[in-house]
This record gives sequence, C-alpha cells and structure tokens, in this order.
Amino acid sequence: MSEKLKIEFPAQGWKQFLTSRKEILDAFDRAKQKAKAHEVETFHGNVAEAELRKWLSSFLPKRYGVTPGYIVSPGLKSSEKTPHFDVIIYDQLEAPVLWVEDTPDISAQGRSLAIPVEYVRGVLEVKSTFSSSNAQDAIAHLTDLLPLMGGPDDPQEKYKLHLPATFCCGLVFFDLNEEHQWLFRWHHFAWPGP
Repeated sequence: MSEKLKIEFPAQGWKQFLTSRKEILDAFDRAKQKAKAHEVETFHGNVAEAELRKWLSSFLPKRYGVTPGYIVSPGLKSSEKTPHFDVIIYDQLEAPVLWVEDTPDISAQGRSLAIPVEYVRGVLEVKSTFSSSNAQDAIAHLTDLLPLMGGPDDPQEKYKLHLPATFCCGLVFFDLNEEHQWLFRWHHFAWPGP
C-alpha cells in the first residue's frame, strides 16, 4: 500500500509556476532600464500593469476576464466621476461591457472596459515601487470602492447596486527599494518560504 499523500512544500510544479513570476519581473526590469532615458519615468509602471494582466488572463479560469477600466453602478449619480482601476477581474461569461475606451497606441490588453458592478470579482491596484506614499495613494484609490461595498443586494433585485459579497481587492508592488528592504527580511523571518 502506498503512503498517504500530505501537503508538501515546495509542492510539485512550484518551481515551474514561479517561472511566470520571473518572466513578469524580467519584463518590468527591462522596462525600468528603458524608462531611465525618459524625462518622466512611467513606462515601467505601464509594463508592470500589462504584464500582471497578461499573466492573470492566462492563469485564471477562462470564465474570468481581466481588464483595466471602470466599475459602473446604477446607484451612483451620473454627475459622479468614475474612477479608473488598473486591474479588474470580472465574470466575462455573464457581464456585458458597457463601453470600451480604445487608445490607438496600446494593445487590446490595455483597452479600458466598463463593467457592471455585480460582475466584478476583484480589483488590484498596481504600483511599480513599494513606498509609504505609493501604498497610501493606492489604498486611498481603493477607498473609491467604498460606496459600492454597502451590499449585498437582494438576489431578487433587478438592478444590482453593490459589489458581490465575495469581492476582494488588493495591492501589487513590483519593486522594493533599499529603504524598505527590512520589510523583506522581516517577512522572510516570519515565513521562511521560497
């Protein structure tokens, strides 16, 4: 009789899975080098967002779409500004796309879509470098979601006003500058993973 399986760490396929992380970070590093020649260095941030969206699109089940864009609720007045989010994960099998913002100089992956609130499953804000000010800015931007988090809506309600109860949001940082290296050392001490 064979031995009963138990959770292993690192598990089978873990190293192969991490190659995607390396590919994303390599693309970011190349963009960062190119951006050094620019007067305003934002190119690497755009690449970080695009690479993360590309990876999520290939990783998540096909039911889920990944886009930059807007979350639209009939509960918000038309006079209110609609915030733009870096990464929206939504149910692409069920969601209508309310509008598309195309920019001729970016790929289809970078076009912004407007998704009805009830189909949104998650939002990620992407920052190229971890810093106190970047973290505060990203968190402040995620607070734009607060009016949409007052649900859940009644299942019988025809027009949904709020994000689903299973909605989640988060921040992704690509680079850790020297000033914040101590956080990594603390993290590695607290959880000695790979």
